[in-house]
Amino acid sequence: LVISGARGEHSTLADVEFSQRLGLNYYITPQHTLRLIASRATRTPSLNEARSNFRFPVENYPIPPTNFISTVWVGNENIRPERITSYEIAYHATLIQKKLSFDLKRYQEIFRDLITLDSNSVINPADPLLGRYEIYDNLTDARVDGVEANLDFSPLPDTRFILSRTSTNIKSENPNISSASLASSAPKHITSLLAINRFSSGVTGSVLFYSVSESNGLGSGALVPGYRRVNLRLAFPLRWPGISAELALVIQNATSNYIDWRLDNIAETQQYISFSAQWD
Repeated sequence: LVISGARGEHSTLADVEFSQRLGLNYYITPQHTLRLIASRATRTPSLNEARSNFRFPVENYPIPPTNFISTVWVGNENIRPERITSYEIAYHATLIQKKLSFDLKRYQEIFRDLITLDSNSVINPADPLLGRYEIYDNLTDARVDGVEANLDFSPLPDTRFILSRTSTNIKSENPNISSASLASSAPKHITSLLAINRFSSGVTGSVLFYSVSESNGLGSGALVPGYRRVNLRLAFPLRWPGISAELALVIQNATSNYIDWRLDNIAETQQYISFSAQWD
């Protein structure tokens, strides 16, 4: 089975850009499938990246000139769209009378002309407060190699387990940022385990375990330690004539607090009740 697609778009911030995708699903047997995908895409610069001029007035400054406009950063009208080329090879299997399914994916994503603020600031003698400003530019190239594995097992008609694992390796170049910082800008490993059970009364309970390795997100300010969290959910079905509804009790991060991206951003335990309805 061959699946292909293409898209063209035009923006006042960029020329006409085209994205293409080609996929091939090869059925080795009805239970085993090989998947190959190649794609190319672009990201048009945002209005901020291309046309911004972030500045503010300063009055009564003690050093002449006493009144002036201080510039923090500016856009770049000559900036180019970001480009990505991705490749994927995957294997999917359905076993044990469809009680067990397995999916393994190996992928590579190649990024070109990534847009970042140039920390080699432009000197601005007319601004005695900051003395310089930054400008957006196509400074960064990167390659992301990753592996994803998913195991979906239903030992009983009303019980289901979903185990997922991802491993990511980043290689990147930027004249203003070290390769080590770029390599650690995303977690290398993420693991999740979801257990779902539907009881005889129609009540559904689920437990989600989530583990993320340490990372040093660009702009986060420091290395953020890895964390683990547990989410709990108990849903009660409600039915009225012509209406299907659900009342759910949810507890997020039930075991302990963790740091999310920044050291001063603490994710605490949260509890809430949700209600949803659907008219038949």
